Amino acid sequence: MDRRTFLKTSAAGLLAASRLFADERPMPMRDLGRTGQKVSLAGIGTAEWGAGLSDDDADRMIGTAIDLGINYIDTAYSYGDGHSEEHPGRALKGRRDRVFLTTKTIPRDKDSALRELETSLKRLATDRVDLWQFHALATTRDTDLVLRETEGALAAG
Repeated sequence: MDRRTFLKTSAAGLLAASRLFADERPMPMRDLGRTGQKVSLAGIGTAEWGAGLSDDDADRMIGTAIDLGINYIDTAYSYGDGHSEEHPGRALKGRRDRVFLTTKTIPRDKDSALRELETSLKRLATDRVDLWQFHALATTRDTDLVLRETEGALAAG
């Protein structure tokens, strides 16, 4: 089975199974740490949403998920050559206030991180994300670079 078929089959199966219970039980929600935000127990991750997923399929999957009460969508600038942000950007038109939208950045310096964020906002067709994360902090050097007082990516926030 190729990746595209796997993605379509898995997503369709998950959403179909979810619909069986949608009228009987609301989507469980959880506090996101101490932020005061409530996010759905299930979320949508778009790491594999590259060029192989059609716009119609992505729009339908996101729309159905939101209708089922899923409000957490996780994307990243680097996923799927930008498609992982473009798909939710289209699907969230008129629904943006119903989701907690996240994306990630890889650059460790302020200026590059801000450029990525601006591109992400355009792809996501929104003026804000609810959580912006530093992706793949794998070493203490990565963390040190992000945390530099005036030049690190954290200074972009």
